[in-house]
Amino acid sequence: MLILLVDDSPSETHLTRLALLATGFPHHLVAVDDGEKATEYLQSERRLADGTTPNLILLDLNLPGKHGLEVLRELKSDPDMCHIPVIVLSNSTSQKDIDAVYRLNGNSYLSKPMELEEMYELMKNFSTYWMRTARLPAIGLAV
Repeated sequence: MLILLVDDSPSETHLTRLALLATGFPHHLVAVDDGEKATEYLQSERRLADGTTPNLILLDLNLPGKHGLEVLRELKSDPDMCHIPVIVLSNSTSQKDIDAVYRLNGNSYLSKPMELEEMYELMKNFSTYWMRTARLPAIGLAV
C-alpha cells in the first residue's frame, strides 16, 4: 500500500512514520512538506501512468503556501484522483475545519494527539481500518 503523507512538520512526519511502522502493516510512505509539492506529486503524468498513485492520502490542513483544504478541493474535483481516500490528520480540533473537510468530500478527519503513545494508538486504529478492514478502489481507476 502506498500512502502519501502531506505534512510540513518534520517532527510530526517522523512521528507518523514511526507510528505506522509500529503497526506492522505493509506500506510504503511518501512524504511531502507542502500542498504545492503534494499537487505536483499527484499531477505527475508519470505517476498516473505507471501505477504509483497513492492508495490513500494523509493530509494536514495548515500547510505553507497551498492550504490543505485547497489540496483536498483539487483532489476531489479531479476525475483521475477523486477516488483516492483522503484522511485529514490535523492539530486542529475546530468544528469549522472538520465540517469543511467533509463538505469537500474528505473521507475521515483525525486529530493529532499530543502524546507519543496516543499517536501510536491512533495509527494502529487507522491502519486496522484503512489497511485491513476497508476495501479501497483500484489504482488508476478509470472514469
